Amino acid sequence: MRHLILLALVGVFIAGSAHAQQVSFFGFVKSETIHDTRQVAQVREGQFLLYPLSEFDANADGRDDNAQSNLLMAAFQSRVGVRGTEASIAGGQVTGLLEADFFGQNNTAVSMLRLRHANVQWSKGAHVLLAGQTWSPMFTAGLHPGVVGFATGAPFQPFARFPQVRYTVSSGANSLLLAASTQRDAFEEIGGSKMQHQSGQPALHLHATTTRGSITLGAGATTKKILLELEGPTFRSSAGTMYGRWAGSSSTLVVKAVLGDDLSDHLMTGGFFSTTTGEALPTRVRTVWGEWTHQWTDHLDTGLFAGHLQNLGVVGEDSVTPAELFMRAHDMASLVRLAPRVGYRESNLRVAFEIEITSARYATEFDSSFRPLTQNAQDRVTNVRSLLAVYYHF
Repeated sequence: MRHLILLALVGVFIAGSAHAQQVSFFGFVKSETIHDTRQVAQVREGQFLLYPLSEFDANADGRDDNAQSNLLMAAFQSRVGVRGTEASIAGGQVTGLLEADFFGQNNTAVSMLRLRHANVQWSKGAHVLLAGQTWSPMFTAGLHPGVVGFATGAPFQPFARFPQVRYTVSSGANSLLLAASTQRDAFEEIGGSKMQHQSGQPALHLHATTTRGSITLGAGATTKKILLELEGPTFRSSAGTMYGRWAGSSSTLVVKAVLGDDLSDHLMTGGFFSTTTGEALPTRVRTVWGEWTHQWTDHLDTGLFAGHLQNLGVVGEDSVTPAELFMRAHDMASLVRLAPRVGYRESNLRVAFEIEITSARYATEFDSSFRPLTQNAQDRVTNVRSLLAVYYHF
């Protein structure tokens, strides 16, 4: 039923845009063959990979069941969209965007149509207003990793799409973005999006970027309030990011760092927990990733992604006793990834191959700030993902 409703909305959007100056369709078909050497934390049958699972999930006889490999062939990342543009309304240009894919809303709805983007944008000169669902400002659209894997660098890179209202103003090579957003779909607290909704406050975002020649630099911050339950404990978390990009004639280098509390709504590790004293405390992660790409010819390109993640526990607390966890990979001390790729394009057809090596270190003991102790922790567990993708863009 959900996919029929979305198709109907597409039809309404097209009909309503009949008087628009321009209506265009876009999208692609993507077929993937994926092999993992180990079981991984994932969604949609393994198509969206986060990290390898721990050896500590072994059976009583000590056997590590997660050492089993996995194979997936899928095409449900394929997507379609429609864009309508008005030449002038109130002195500015208005664009409506509706985009969907077949990824499904959850693991039981694989191959069903899912809403990705749905927004209206008004722009006039240096000013842009947007209302609707689009990328979280922490994702930093335009500077995100160009990897083949659908996770797009997560959990090192924040990954989320939120309903939001945002305003962007530019002055020459400088821009400033202000936004207010709420959680939705998979991009929510481990305990559900209602924890933010019932706080009565949106998440707030502030980002600034500047470009000087071939170099772009930027920084951003976000904050949100979480209420576990009505009349229950509440907390406020925040996060910040810094990033830069150098763009040469045929090569590009991007570097981004993130430091923040409770970033589980951006599909990163960590989250928060309630304590035996009735508090709620967020945990902090620190990540840094970089990506180099090179266009060898009009048809051939290569890239290399590298990332590192560190679990910092609860910063500013000396002694905490968790009662209930709302966290992703609470016992993961660190995570690293290296992912080289090569792609070939001919007209609208692209074939790409990527090797994604992700290594995690888990712990069974924690310090007084609930930070995993690396002393006597298990050796790193590593997954090697081989991914072959075939795209046809239209």
